[in-house]
Amino acid sequence: MSRKLFTAPLKNITNKQASCKQEILSDIEREVLASHVFADENQICAMNKYSRQISNYYESLDVPSQFIEADITFEMRSLLVDWMISCHEKVNLSDDTLYFSIFLTDRFLTGRSISPNKLQLVGITALFIASKYEEVVCPDLNSFIILAERNYSEAEITKAEKYMLYSLNYDVRFLNPLYFVRRVSKANNYDSRTRKMAKYFLELMTLSKVFYDFPKSVLGTTAMYLARKICQTDVNKNIFFLYSNLDRCEIKRCFDELVKLIYSDPAYPFVEKKYSQESRYSVNILARKFARDHFN
Repeated sequence: MSRKLFTAPLKNITNKQASCKQEILSDIEREVLASHVFADENQICAMNKYSRQISNYYESLDVPSQFIEADITFEMRSLLVDWMISCHEKVNLSDDTLYFSIFLTDRFLTGRSISPNKLQLVGITALFIASKYEEVVCPDLNSFIILAERNYSEAEITKAEKYMLYSLNYDVRFLNPLYFVRRVSKANNYDSRTRKMAKYFLELMTLSKVFYDFPKSVLGTTAMYLARKICQTDVNKNIFFLYSNLDRCEIKRCFDELVKLIYSDPAYPFVEKKYSQESRYSVNILARKFARDHFN
C-alpha cells in the first residue's frame, strides 16, 4: 500500500526515524501522574499495593499467539471467530469472555485435525467455557444451543466441553489484550469513544493472521494509540507510554499493519455490524473514513 503524507497527529509514530527513547514528563503530565498515584493509593479496587506484582505476572505471559494450520485454515478459523463475535453480542457477554473464547478456540484448533463441519461446535463450546470462567451470571446451556441454531444437543456440547479442556491439559492461563487497553486508558481519563474504537481495532486484529506475530501488550497499546489519534484524545502522551511500558518504536510495525487493515475493504460482516451501532459511536465508520481521508 502506497501512502501519502500522514497528518500531523500521526507523524511521530510513522516516521521511520522514530526514537525509542522515552520522553521526559512535562510539568502538567507530572501533576496528572501524581493525581493518578494518589487516587490509586486511596482506591481499594485499584490494588495499588500489588499492582507491580500483577503487572509482572501478566507480562510473563505476554508472548505472541500461535496458529498452526492443519485441516482448518486460518481463514476458516477467522470466519468462525467472526460468527462467535455475533453470538457473543446476542447474549450480551462481557468483552473478557469474547477474548478468552477466542484464545480457547485457537489453542484447541492449532495443529489439530478436525472436520470443518465441527467448527461451529468448537466455537460455541469455547464461548460456553469462557462464560463460566468470566461471567458473573453465566447464560444457561440452552442459550448456547439456540445460538448454534440447535445444530448440537446438550449432550454434544457438554461432551465437547470436557474434551476441549482435556485436550488443553486444563491449562487455561490467558493474557487478555484488553488488560493493556485498560491500563493505558487512564492516560486520557478512560474516554468512552476512544476505548470503543480501540476494542474495534483489537477485534479486527484477532481476525488477521499478521497480528499473531505481536505480544498482547503491543496489540493493546497500538489499538489504543491509533484510537487516541483518530478520536483526538491524544493527551498525556508520555504518561500513555509510561503506562504501556513500551517505547514508540516498539509499536511502529504493528501500527503500520493496523493502518493497512483499516484502509482495506472490510472482510468480516459481524464485527463491522457490531461497531456500526450508535451505542458504540459507529466507530468503524469513523475509523474507515479517517483511513480514506488520510491514507492512500
